[in-house]
Amino acid sequence: MIKTKSVHSDIAPGDGLRILATRFRGRGLPTDRYDVWMANLGPSEKLLKSMHAGRIAWRAFSKKYRDEMFAPAASDAGNATIKTTARNSRCD
Repeated sequence: MIKTKSVHSDIAPGDGLRILATRFRGRGLPTDRYDVWMANLGPSEKLLKSMHAGRIAWRAFSKKYRDEMFAPAASDAGNATIKTTARNSRCD
């Protein structure tokens, strides 16, 4: 089962593996708040910047983000700041 939680929520013993799914980790975020950071699971830099600038609404952001999640890993090539490997790589 997959559950979502804010990285700022209390850490509970039953949380399991805590994955930070965002392009940018954020300043001042301690690494003990998550187990693995997977930048390639977050929205693309272009989409994230559009949302933060107010150029697209939440509904459009959500749809485009879902589209990105199912796009080929080559879509990561458009990210200037963070370069990642295959979107569907295993986490053992």
